[in-house]
Amino acid sequence: MSEPSNPDNKPEVTARQSTVSNAIVLAIFALVSVSLTAITWVATQDRIQSEKEAALLRAIAHLIPNDAFSNDPYTDCTVITDSQLLGSTEPQQVWRLRDGDNAPVGLIVSSVAPNGYTGPIEFIAGFRANQSYGDTLAGVRVTAHQETPGLGDKIDERKSDWIYTLNDHNVAEIKLPKWQVKKDGGEFDGFTGATITPRALLSAVTKTTEYYINNRDALFAAQSNCNETEATDGN
Repeated sequence: MSEPSNPDNKPEVTARQSTVSNAIVLAIFALVSVSLTAITWVATQDRIQSEKEAALLRAIAHLIPNDAFSNDPYTDCTVITDSQLLGSTEPQQVWRLRDGDNAPVGLIVSSVAPNGYTGPIEFIAGFRANQSYGDTLAGVRVTAHQETPGLGDKIDERKSDWIYTLNDHNVAEIKLPKWQVKKDGGEFDGFTGATITPRALLSAVTKTTEYYINNRDALFAAQSNCNETEATDGN
């Protein structure tokens, strides 16, 4: 029995048209999806950036009052590296605080205690620059950690006021043997059942202070490049 003739090939044409139409629809859908994703990403990045800046300024205000400086520390920032004194091979940041005459007011230094009980402890240390009375450690705030809840997490100001014992110390006095827990012959209380955490943080703060003392003037003079680094990392 012979196959029916199809001189115009209409079914084949219809199938091709359907395939082309589907492809166009999918292409339009993909284009719209990519556009919406890009718009959302831009909007989200702006919000994340604003939140990061606000969080930093809040942390700085806890250490050095806003009325003590006139510049924008978020943009007046430089990148540093020193694995020996800052506890990490990753770049750290220093935010500069200056008065209306551009004179140094203080520095906020990000640093790491690499040997916490359950991992690295990230923190910022605020230093007041005072030529007349000697520079001081304004205070320390932990920004990230994985220490044991109820024990090592007492370094977090939301869990304990222990971190406030590091406030307002002359930088010349921040050295061994004083800057250790009492169990090691120092002046600071440890945590019951969690000595490793405060020991690690005190050691890291001591080294960060040494970095500050050695590099203070150079840090105030360094190029502002934190935002450039963030932009490079984001690409």
